[in-house]
Formats: sequence, structure tokens, C-alpha cells
Amino acid sequence: KEDLIYSINNINPIKTVASSWVSVFFTIAVLWVSGFFKKIVSVVLCTAVITFKGVVTGYTVGMLNICYKIKGLLLAVSGILPQYVILLPLIFFAVLSAYSFCSKNISLKTYFVIFVCTVILGIIPAVTDGYLSGCLMKAVFTL
Repeated sequence: KEDLIYSINNINPIKTVASSWVSVFFTIAVLWVSGFFKKIVSVVLCTAVITFKGVVTGYTVGMLNICYKIKGLLLAVSGILPQYVILLPLIFFAVLSAYSFCSKNISLKTYFVIFVCTVILGIIPAVTDGYLSGCLMKAVFTL
């Protein structure tokens, strides 16, 4: 518990933004690459990525709740919810565009433009994670 408190009090927003953006980029890139496979492989890969992110997030929320009770729930809401409000629609959009591309409903040029736009928009949840979530989590620990 002391390590978490120390980590929250010593958050470096720039490193957090960079780390979060790399994670967002990796997720969107894997989803983008999945569009080049056949439909069944694409669907399975996209489902696996979404499931993995859900399991990791659920485990984090569960452990915070077990360790800190109501404060843990507040930590989860303040630390995870702000970025996921923006990130989830981006991920779903990337999945839908991958499925549309593997179904031959959109061209490669359109698919690439969608990928670039999604990666650029991925900066927003990264900045939210680095600055807003850090401030909210510090505020929760001062309660």
C-alpha cells in the first residue's frame, strides 16, 4: 500500500503521458494490423485485444477495491474512468474499421487515414491519464 501512495505522490505527468500514449498506440496498431487478416482471424484478434484490456482493467479495479475499500473504488473511478471515456470509443472505432477493411468495405487509403486519425486522437486519453487522472488520484488520497 505504501508503494502505491509513494507512486501517486511522485507521478511524473510527462512520463505518464508518454507511457500511456505508447500503450494506446500499441493497442490501435494491433487492431489495425488485424484488418489485414481474413474475417475470422480479425474478429478473434480484435476480441482478444478488447478482452485483455478488460481483464487487466477489471483486475486493477478489483485489487484497488479489495485493498482500499471505498477509497479504492474512488481511486479506480478517478484514475481509470477519465481516460476510458475517450479511449473506449477510439478502440471500438478501430475495431469497426478493421472489420470493414477485412470485409473489403473501405479502401486501403481510407483505412490508413482512419488509423492515423485514431492514433492522433489517442493523444487525448494519454494526456488525460497523465494530468487529470494523476490530480484526481492525489485528491482522493488526501480525503
